[in-house]
This record gives sequence, C-alpha cells and structure tokens, in this order.
Amino acid sequence: MRYLTIPCAAVVLFFASFVDAHHSTASFFYLDQRISMEGTVVEFHARNPHGLIVFDVENETGETERWRAEMPAWQALFRWLGWSPGDLQPGDHIVIHGAPPRMNDRFSIRADDVVMPDGWTRHLFRDSTTNKYREATPPSN
Repeated sequence: MRYLTIPCAAVVLFFASFVDAHHSTASFFYLDQRISMEGTVVEFHARNPHGLIVFDVENETGETERWRAEMPAWQALFRWLGWSPGDLQPGDHIVIHGAPPRMNDRFSIRADDVVMPDGWTRHLFRDSTTNKYREATPPSN
C-alpha cells in the first residue's frame, strides 16, 4: 500500500493541472473589461461544462454576426440562479453584459449578466463581496 502513495499522488498532481487550465477563464476573456452585446437568441443550451447562448448581433456596418455567450453550468443556472429550460427562446431579444474575448476574431463573450426579454436582469455569478448569488433585478423604468 505504501508503495502506491507516491505514484497515486503524482497522477493526481498531473491531472490537477488540466482541471485548473480548463477553468482559467482569464486565458480566453479580459475579465477586467466589460462590453455589452444586444442581439436575438438563436439557441440556448443548458449543459455542462458551460451553458451557452448563441445569438445574432448586427454590427456597425449592418451585417449580422453570430456570437456565443458562455455561462455557468446548468446546475448553477437552474439550482441556484432560478433559470428554467424555456427561459430563452429563438427570436428573443436580449442584452448580455460581460467580458470580451482575448482573440479579436472570436465572437464570444463571458456572460456576467443577461437582460431578459421581459427586462429583468439575471446575474450569473456570485457577488465578489458576499460570495452569494445575486437576485435578479427588475427593469429600470
């Protein structure tokens, strides 16, 4: 048994680096910057390891760009954030606030907040000061 301790520890440490690399969001997005993207939902996927909204955005020249918004996994969306599978439908108008991509040719955003078709804002991550998920906020009329 004691002869297995060192090889097992080496295997665990080896694979731990892959797990950490997968969750290094900062390597794909500028987490210190925020952008807002307004568009129309094409697809909504609640899945692991990350939820995904595919949406069309009209750029400054009038052309349509297909963007992807990365979100937390489905457990966080449904268990802790109150989402339902039918909350977003193709054709829904949304606004996504989040971190821009590091690669200029990559039409992707790390979604922090989603303004839903009904005007309510859904916050996708924990509050940095309380470490608790934030309640959705109503439209500001």
